[in-house]
Amino acid sequence: MKSNYSGINVCCYDPLTNKIIGDEYPQDGLVSDNIELAYKYHIRGEHWGTIRTDILKEIPFPTIKGHFYNESYLWFSIALKYKLVCYNKALRAYFYEPNSLVHNKSYKLDKDLTYMWLNFHWWKLTHVGSRIRQYSFIEYLRLYKDILKGIVKYILARVVK
Repeated sequence: MKSNYSGINVCCYDPLTNKIIGDEYPQDGLVSDNIELAYKYHIRGEHWGTIRTDILKEIPFPTIKGHFYNESYLWFSIALKYKLVCYNKALRAYFYEPNSLVHNKSYKLDKDLTYMWLNFHWWKLTHVGSRIRQYSFIEYLRLYKDILKGIVKYILARVVK
Protein backbone atom coordinates (compact mmCIF):
# COMPACT_ATOMS: atom_id res chain seq x y z
CA MET A 1 0.00 0.00 0.00
CA LYS A 2 1.40 3.38 -1.02
CA SER A 3 1.61 6.17 1.50
CA ASN A 4 -0.64 9.19 1.14
CA TYR A 5 2.40 11.38 1.93
CA SER A 6 4.31 13.10 -0.85
CA GLY A 7 7.33 14.24 1.17
CA ILE A 8 8.48 16.93 3.56
CA ASN A 9 8.76 20.73 3.45
CA VAL A 10 11.33 22.79 5.34
CA CYS A 11 12.27 26.44 5.53
CA CYS A 12 14.92 28.33 3.55
CA TYR A 13 17.37 30.83 4.98
CA ASP A 14 19.29 33.85 3.78
CA PRO A 15 22.96 32.80 3.72
CA LEU A 16 24.06 36.38 4.51
CA THR A 17 22.00 36.72 7.70
CA ASN A 18 21.12 33.07 8.47
CA LYS A 19 17.52 34.23 9.03
CA ILE A 20 14.57 32.22 7.77
CA ILE A 21 13.08 33.58 4.54
CA GLY A 22 9.31 33.53 4.46
CA ASP A 23 6.78 32.37 6.99
CA GLU A 24 7.37 29.59 9.45
CA TYR A 25 4.84 26.78 9.69
CA PRO A 26 2.33 26.95 12.57
CA GLN A 27 4.04 23.96 14.22
CA ASP A 28 6.84 21.49 13.60
CA GLY A 29 5.59 18.24 12.15
CA LEU A 30 2.45 19.88 10.71
CA VAL A 31 0.68 17.46 8.36
CA SER A 32 -0.88 19.51 5.59
CA ASP A 33 -0.78 20.11 1.85
CA ASN A 34 0.20 23.09 -0.29
CA ILE A 35 -3.37 24.28 -0.85
CA GLU A 36 -4.00 24.37 2.88
CA LEU A 37 -0.61 25.99 3.54
CA ALA A 38 -1.38 28.78 1.06
CA TYR A 39 -5.05 29.45 1.78
CA LYS A 40 -5.73 28.27 5.34
CA TYR A 41 -2.41 29.09 7.02
CA HIS A 42 -1.35 31.87 4.59
CA ILE A 43 2.23 30.58 4.41
CA ARG A 44 4.26 32.72 1.99
CA GLY A 45 7.89 32.97 0.98
CA GLU A 46 10.55 30.47 0.03
CA HIS A 47 10.35 26.91 1.28
CA TRP A 48 11.99 23.72 0.11
CA GLY A 49 10.65 20.23 -0.12
CA THR A 50 11.41 16.71 -1.10
CA ILE A 51 8.84 14.88 -3.19
CA ARG A 52 8.57 11.19 -3.99
CA THR A 53 9.63 10.64 -7.60
CA ASP A 54 6.77 8.22 -8.29
CA ILE A 55 4.36 11.08 -7.54
CA LEU A 56 6.24 13.53 -9.77
CA LYS A 57 5.99 11.02 -12.63
CA GLU A 58 2.17 10.94 -12.21
CA ILE A 59 1.74 14.62 -13.06
CA PRO A 60 2.20 15.81 -16.64
CA PHE A 61 3.54 19.35 -16.53
CA PRO A 62 2.00 21.74 -19.09
CA THR A 63 4.27 23.48 -21.54
CA ILE A 64 3.35 26.86 -22.95
CA LYS A 65 5.43 28.15 -25.82
CA GLY A 66 8.28 30.37 -24.64
CA HIS A 67 7.44 30.44 -20.91
CA PHE A 68 7.83 28.49 -17.70
CA TYR A 69 4.51 27.22 -16.40
CA ASN A 70 3.65 28.28 -12.84
CA GLU A 71 5.16 25.81 -10.37
CA SER A 72 2.09 26.09 -8.14
CA TYR A 73 0.40 23.82 -10.67
CA LEU A 74 2.68 21.02 -9.52
CA TRP A 75 2.33 21.73 -5.79
CA PHE A 76 -1.47 22.06 -5.98
CA SER A 77 -1.81 18.94 -8.17
CA ILE A 78 0.09 16.95 -5.56
CA ALA A 79 -2.02 18.52 -2.79
CA LEU A 80 -5.20 17.15 -4.35
CA LYS A 81 -4.08 13.60 -3.52
CA TYR A 82 -1.27 13.71 -0.97
CA LYS A 83 -0.24 15.24 2.35
CA LEU A 84 3.21 16.42 3.39
CA VAL A 85 4.94 17.03 6.68
CA CYS A 86 6.33 20.51 7.44
CA TYR A 87 9.25 21.43 9.67
CA ASN A 88 10.59 24.84 10.67
CA LYS A 89 14.18 23.72 10.24
CA ALA A 90 16.01 25.93 7.70
CA LEU A 91 17.91 23.45 5.54
CA ARG A 92 18.40 25.31 2.26
CA ALA A 93 20.22 28.55 1.54
CA TYR A 94 18.21 30.75 -0.81
CA PHE A 95 20.18 33.17 -2.96
CA TYR A 96 18.04 36.06 -4.17
CA GLU A 97 18.97 37.28 -7.64
CA PRO A 98 16.95 40.41 -8.50
CA ASN A 99 17.67 40.03 -12.23
CA SER A 100 16.76 36.34 -12.46
CA LEU A 101 14.07 34.99 -14.75
CA VAL A 102 11.88 34.17 -11.75
CA HIS A 103 11.87 37.79 -10.55
CA ASN A 104 11.38 39.39 -13.95
CA LYS A 105 8.31 41.63 -13.63
CA SER A 106 7.90 42.52 -17.29
CA TYR A 107 4.35 43.74 -17.89
CA LYS A 108 4.47 43.76 -21.67
CA LEU A 109 1.44 42.36 -23.44
CA ASP A 110 3.05 39.05 -24.26
CA LYS A 111 0.44 36.79 -25.86
CA ASP A 112 2.09 33.52 -24.84
CA LEU A 113 2.78 34.61 -21.27
CA THR A 114 -0.76 35.92 -20.90
CA TYR A 115 -2.11 32.63 -22.28
CA MET A 116 -0.01 30.68 -19.77
CA TRP A 117 -1.38 32.69 -16.82
CA LEU A 118 -4.94 32.45 -18.15
CA ASN A 119 -4.53 28.70 -18.58
CA PHE A 120 -3.12 28.35 -15.05
CA HIS A 121 -5.87 30.43 -13.41
CA TRP A 122 -8.57 28.46 -15.25
CA TRP A 123 -6.98 25.17 -14.13
CA LYS A 124 -6.76 26.51 -10.57
CA LEU A 125 -10.45 27.49 -10.57
CA THR A 126 -11.66 24.19 -12.02
CA HIS A 127 -9.39 21.84 -10.08
CA VAL A 128 -8.53 23.60 -6.82
CA GLY A 129 -11.26 26.25 -6.55
CA SER A 130 -13.52 24.32 -4.19
CA ARG A 131 -10.62 23.80 -1.77
CA ILE A 132 -9.68 27.49 -1.96
CA ARG A 133 -13.31 28.49 -1.36
CA GLN A 134 -13.32 26.25 1.73
CA TYR A 135 -10.52 28.35 3.28
CA SER A 136 -11.05 31.83 1.78
CA PHE A 137 -14.04 33.02 -0.21
CA ILE A 138 -12.17 36.25 -1.08
CA GLU A 139 -9.29 34.27 -2.62
CA TYR A 140 -11.84 32.16 -4.50
CA LEU A 141 -13.45 35.29 -5.97
CA ARG A 142 -9.99 36.56 -6.88
CA LEU A 143 -9.67 33.57 -9.24
CA TYR A 144 -12.55 34.97 -11.31
CA LYS A 145 -10.94 38.40 -11.32
CA ASP A 146 -7.64 36.88 -12.51
CA ILE A 147 -9.41 35.00 -15.29
CA LEU A 148 -11.32 38.08 -16.49
CA LYS A 149 -8.14 40.15 -16.37
CA GLY A 150 -6.33 37.41 -18.30
CA ILE A 151 -9.00 37.34 -21.01
CA VAL A 152 -8.75 41.12 -21.48
CA LYS A 153 -4.94 41.02 -21.56
CA TYR A 154 -4.96 38.12 -24.02
CA ILE A 155 -7.32 39.95 -26.38
CA LEU A 156 -5.20 43.11 -26.15
CA ALA A 157 -2.01 41.11 -26.71
CA ARG A 158 -3.48 39.64 -29.91
CA VAL A 159 -4.59 43.07 -31.16
CA VAL A 160 -1.50 45.05 -30.16
CA LYS A 161 1.45 43.33 -31.81
